[in-house]
Amino acid sequence: MKKWLPVIFAGIAMILFLAIDRTILTLIESIRFSALDSFFSALLLIQTEPYLEIWIIVIMFFIIIKNKDKLFPRFIISFIIVSVITLILKNVVGRVRPLGQDLKSFPSGHATVIFSTFPFLKNKIVRIVWFTFAILLVFTRVYFQIHYPSDVMAGFIIGYGIGLIVEKWNIKF
Repeated sequence: MKKWLPVIFAGIAMILFLAIDRTILTLIESIRFSALDSFFSALLLIQTEPYLEIWIIVIMFFIIIKNKDKLFPRFIISFIIVSVITLILKNVVGRVRPLGQDLKSFPSGHATVIFSTFPFLKNKIVRIVWFTFAILLVFTRVYFQIHYPSDVMAGFIIGYGIGLIVEKWNIKF
């Protein structure tokens, strides 16, 4: 139950965020300045191809090294499941992005993928570093109005939740 607390908390936060998405975006817009823009622009750059794939490979490396390949197949299954769920939800919900871009917004695909990896990381330092990195990455999505806060929260819930479920599966590979 303890591992599900972040999902429960995020679900409550997402409901609140749905009600105040635009207010949060306006608040963030009001605190923007050039140094922050530069910092988050650099973080946004490392989320594009091929950099995002490089980060996923780094995480896979930590999973393989620390767990002697036992979790690696589950990690791949989790990645596939969250990717498919995200694609389906984006097309079913069809939410337009905050700045009106043609791409679908809900849920954040970056958030689902980034947080689906978290349950597979067993080293405490790696978990702390990855979680900090992940929060910064998904915040850039809101900072530049690529996503609403609720898109990112939904991505967290889906990614982390599916990651937890798949990581606990008792399947022999």
